[in-house]
Amino acid sequence: MTSLHQARSPRFAALIILILALGALSFFAAPADACACTSGRMKSSAPCWYGGPGSGSHVTVPPGGIYSIGCQAVGRSVGGNNYWNRIHYNGQWCYINDYYMTTGCPTKCSNLGCCNGYSC
Repeated sequence: MTSLHQARSPRFAALIILILALGALSFFAAPADACACTSGRMKSSAPCWYGGPGSGSHVTVPPGGIYSIGCQAVGRSVGGNNYWNRIHYNGQWCYINDYYMTTGCPTKCSNLGCCNGYSC
């Protein structure tokens, strides 16, 4: 009986340590709704605004291109999406609504900060 009890103790201790470690990982992990992205592909052609989300002059960005996203801002809703991505296009920064881009995130990219002067 003693040898059986001694054999189970290390296994039981290892199981407890594993359970505690998994619990700690789930506690410190990012929230389930967190979604990171750094670039997006244009789904269709869309206006990219130089003055901020939906303001100032604009240029039309063609579909299919992949662009780095520098930051995000909240602005006028397009297709139910009020997030705007700041991208670098033709040597200048401009804002394009997230509705027109595929980023892998439904809307907000958790790793991107707010663009200067805007909320997100």
